[in-house]
Amino acid sequence: MPDNFDTVQLFDRILLFNKVEEGRQQIKEGKGLSTIEAKKKLKKWLK
Repeated sequence: MPDNFDTVQLFDRILLFNKVEEGRQQIKEGKGLSTIEAKKKLKKWLK
């Protein structure tokens, strides 16, 4: 760890890693979306 660091950035990074791990677990459980399904959802969000 560097001598100086921003605790907010550290907290944000921990949250990001946690979310990535949650996503990986969901994929293992078969709860993920296929690429086609994800593109369909994204298309709706970007309207």
